[in-house]
Amino acid sequence: MGLMDIAAKLNKLKVPIAPNYLVHIALESLPYDQMKSTYNTLKKDWTMDDLITIAVLEENRTKAPGGVVNVVTTKKYENKGAAK
Repeated sequence: MGLMDIAAKLNKLKVPIAPNYLVHIALESLPYDQMKSTYNTLKKDWTMDDLITIAVLEENRTKAPGGVVNVVTTKKYENKGAAK
């Protein structure tokens, strides 16, 4: 969102930023490698709205609980009064 704000300010100063370049810069700043490779393999360019939607979905997917993990440990029981 901040990049879109900067691009709008630059456009007012008559320094236009190409939408494809803006998407590329925004994509490089994100930590989602799978999303980056998906973008690079697709033939269609994404808009900023597409990128924001996909980034929000990816963030929700990574934050979703993956399930429950039960950790079971055993402790050797020593019976001090038992015959050996």
